[in-house]
Amino acid sequence: PVNRDDTAVMIFTSGTTGEPKGAIITHNNLLCAIDAYTQKLNLTAADSTILAVPVYHITGLSALLALFISLGASIWLQHRFNAPQVINTLREKNITFLHGSPTIFILLCQAAREQSASHPGDFPALRTIACGAGHLSDGLINELKTLFPHTAIQPIYGLTETTSPATIFPGDVRGSDKCGSSGQAIPGLAITIRN
Repeated sequence: PVNRDDTAVMIFTSGTTGEPKGAIITHNNLLCAIDAYTQKLNLTAADSTILAVPVYHITGLSALLALFISLGASIWLQHRFNAPQVINTLREKNITFLHGSPTIFILLCQAAREQSASHPGDFPALRTIACGAGHLSDGLINELKTLFPHTAIQPIYGLTETTSPATIFPGDVRGSDKCGSSGQAIPGLAITIRN
């Protein structure tokens, strides 16, 4: 039998502070991450996503693959990130949720402009964009607003050791006086500021 505290997987960190380190992710860690994403992003079995990030990265594993499998929701796999292909899949498959980094969203905005797909309403099914792994600038938020006018944009901050999410911005960052915030701690996670 599998225990909640048993190791599910070891994922290596990015090595920001030195050599990459192996982070032990338990079954309970994965369940808590799935629960946080489901609650804070209002995801259900009716949602769909594109998996265009590597599953050896904690976000690809927990925030997309494990999450959408647990929901019984649709996942469209992409072998390598290809911005024009993602734009086409968003439109053709009525994708409702997209999770990526600022770099991914910059490339998607460029691809959409090149395809002349940047007029509002072109992606009516896309309900939520979750953006992590870097700062979501005001310029990129404005570009995303233009391309996806009816889509909530939710910044997320996380790290391998928290099984991806640590904070999730509540609701849509557009028009919020908290723009620039990383959001609120996920349930069960305590955050402290230290000097």
